Amino acid sequence: MYEMEKLITSLVLNRHPLVEGIKREEVLPLVEALRSRLGLSLSDLDLTPASLSVLSRTLANYHTSFLQADHSFSELENVRIIREITGYLVEVFRRNYGGRLENNGGLLGVSISKDGPSTAIKGNEVRVYKKVGINLGQLATRYWDAVAQGVERDLYKVYILLTNRHIKESL
Repeated sequence: MYEMEKLITSLVLNRHPLVEGIKREEVLPLVEALRSRLGLSLSDLDLTPASLSVLSRTLANYHTSFLQADHSFSELENVRIIREITGYLVEVFRRNYGGRLENNGGLLGVSISKDGPSTAIKGNEVRVYKKVGINLGQLATRYWDAVAQGVERDLYKVYILLTNRHIKESL
């Protein structure tokens, strides 16, 4: 298990409110909190898939500069950042990919789901699904964990991979 997932799981056991799922009305305030934290404007983080590259670079720089200033992130600060990233991902996916927000087990279970029928094609194998879900809470958690370990990832590339892999809509 990843370090941030372990942290969130331990906070779940203590019933900490920061690790609860994200309600629809919390999404835009989380997006604004992320913009504020990173010093970015609406035009920088405009909720388009392409803005995920800006978010990725900025979060990596934010983490690095924070550590270079001899600061460390507290456990709760890490969770706040993960909630903000999750909120941003929810809104980007909802607006551009479609689907609806679902909470299946707290912060790690925040996802976007889309009713089908949807077809997933892998090689010669074709599967039809009635519903497809993308777990954005887990994606945000693993992304922040990678940043903390100095691994660069581009959330835009992840978006493209997830949306192309999951869905070829049946007409």
